[in-house]
Formats: sequence, C-alpha cells, structure tokens
Amino acid sequence: MLQKNRIQGKEDGSYRPNGNITTAELLSILINTTGNKIEGSGSWSVNVMNTAYNLGIVTSNELPESEANKPISREKMAMVLVKSAEVLKGEQTEGIEQVDKSLISDLNQAGQAYQDYIRTAYSMGLLAGTGKGYNPKGVTTRAEACAITNRLMGYSERVDNLSKQPTQPDQPTQPEQP
Repeated sequence: MLQKNRIQGKEDGSYRPNGNITTAELLSILINTTGNKIEGSGSWSVNVMNTAYNLGIVTSNELPESEANKPISREKMAMVLVKSAEVLKGEQTEGIEQVDKSLISDLNQAGQAYQDYIRTAYSMGLLAGTGKGYNPKGVTTRAEACAITNRLMGYSERVDNLSKQPTQPDQPTQPEQP
C-alpha cells in the first residue's frame, strides 16, 4: 500500500508497521483508497473527521473529533470497517450469515455497541483476530490497518471465518418404537 501511495509513511520516511494508527489516519486510508477526497480548510485531522462525517462513515457521536489523533481501538476499528464497507463500497452488512460468537473468544470484552460490528467484520472476512481472540480493547497497528484495507478493497483475499464455525455433534437417533 505504501508503494501504491495508498498510505503515507511518517515524517521521517519510515512506515512503522507495528506502530499504532490514529483514528484520523485509519479514516484517511479508507477514504483515499476508495477514491474519495479529504476536503476542508482546517487541520488535516479535522478535515479527515469532517469528511468521514459528511460521507456518513461515522457520526461525531460515534467518533468525536477529539479522538482524531488518538490511537484507535480494535473495537472501534471494526465499527469503522463495517461502516466503510456499507457506505464507501456499497456492501450488504445487514442480514448476512454471522459467525458463531464462540469463534471470537473475547467478544464479551468489547463494548456492547461494538460486538455486532466485530461479528459482522469477522463474518465478512475482513478480520482474522490475533490468534488469541480479538483483543477488542487493544489498539490497531498500522500493519493491521493495511491488512483490513486490502481485504476491504479486494487487494487480498478475505478470511473464510464462516467455515471455522463450531460444528454440532451428530444427534443420536432414537430407535423406532414398536
């Protein structure tokens, strides 16, 4: 993504894939990658937030401007990702087959407002988790932001989480009664 100018490095020219990504940085990547332009005459982060509000990706209640330069949590990243799929890509997110909650072992650690977004992002194959659950209260890294953007845009394959569904054991059949 860096080579294709879909994401910018830091001021010193480094990318820092394991570094945290801010709310405005994530929104900027998603907005720019989908062909939209960030507009405004304020500071860069304010312009990003206002563009996200104007496009309908998020509301100021969901992600206030005061969070623009703060690292974005993984639970909020899931919300932004699902809403970007809906608004920027026109994808159907309502009524799709959902992964079983047990597939995301720490889903109950996410805020109630974010749990459906996390399940939907897993169901859409946009998220893969950490191998130790999802870590919803953790922060999103720059590398994770690239991975989810690549999946959203179809630059890389989505994760087939639906085939990882827990299976029900076969039910024993009852012998027929004479």
